Amino acid sequence: FIFVLLLGLVFGFRIAVNAGWLNETMRIVIGFIVAGLFYFVGDKQIKKNHLALGKVLFVGFISTLMVTTFAMHILYEMISIGVAFPMNVAWIVLGLYLSRLHRSQAMGVMFAIAGYLIPFLVSGAGTSTTFIMVIGYELIYYLALLWFAVHHRYRIMYYVSMFFLHIVYLALLFAYMQLVDSLHVLLMAVGIMVQHEAVFLT
Repeated sequence: FIFVLLLGLVFGFRIAVNAGWLNETMRIVIGFIVAGLFYFVGDKQIKKNHLALGKVLFVGFISTLMVTTFAMHILYEMISIGVAFPMNVAWIVLGLYLSRLHRSQAMGVMFAIAGYLIPFLVSGAGTSTTFIMVIGYELIYYLALLWFAVHHRYRIMYYVSMFFLHIVYLALLFAYMQLVDSLHVLLMAVGIMVQHEAVFLT
């Protein structure tokens, strides 16, 4: 039922946009309202002991926040990368908090993957400095996930976070192909070495 309802809402939203009934600001406001509704209904379902449905709605809540922030930054240019990046980080932190609160490793894994993708959801000047900052962010993010997974004994999340650091670094090489030099490759290699050392210590 909920998937049919969502499809109906998306279809109606597209009709309204195509007809020119909703301007860009209204679309963003609707995005945040929908996110709030996901959280509200998800919380109600959790309290009714409908845990699976409630957790899915919580994932929808965080995903909608991230997509809405993406639209504000990339599609409509309402906010800068300096605003969009911390907003997306805040959504991931909130998602991990919900994962901890409801003791759900599945939620944690989904939010962890989303966090790795944040640099790809925001745009900035394609400079060497930007590339270095992204490399550093991904490594720090991984170390935070490693601590979270070990602390809560989330074995699947532990391996997924470790695997995705390699995937993201490879994706960055392609995304910044024109800028890659020996310094960037060295920093990534150091990042992988730090990862392996952290794994060894845990």
